Amino acid sequence: MSSYYQRSYNSGNNLPTWVYAIEIGIVVILLCVSIYRPFNKASDMRAVTVTVTDKAVKNNGDGGKYLIFTEDAEGNVATFEITDSWVAGRFNSSDVYADIKVGNIYTFTVGGSRNELMSWYPNIYEYELIEKN
Repeated sequence: MSSYYQRSYNSGNNLPTWVYAIEIGIVVILLCVSIYRPFNKASDMRAVTVTVTDKAVKNNGDGGKYLIFTEDAEGNVATFEITDSWVAGRFNSSDVYADIKVGNIYTFTVGGSRNELMSWYPNIYEYELIEKN
């Protein structure tokens, strides 16, 4: 038996290199997704004027998010979330959720985009009551 074969056989490391490459690739993808979301929530800031049609809390394991269901003047429906954002420096999501009432018309300053696959919604950062119903 050759010494090369004995060294590789006795090393205890029998996994091919491509297995390690796949593992590293998965870790890199997960890291990118975890870093992307906080920055996405604080990007693309815009104002929307909508009527709040419903509110809900979506629990997910240890955490959760506040959801606000809305309809604009043209009848388009949209869902927004209220979550804390360390990138935007906002940590009062429970207070914001409690202050927003169903039936009222608001102008929301929102950031981020909708991603159905990941259940991501644009995040509400500021709100102004336009009409109380």
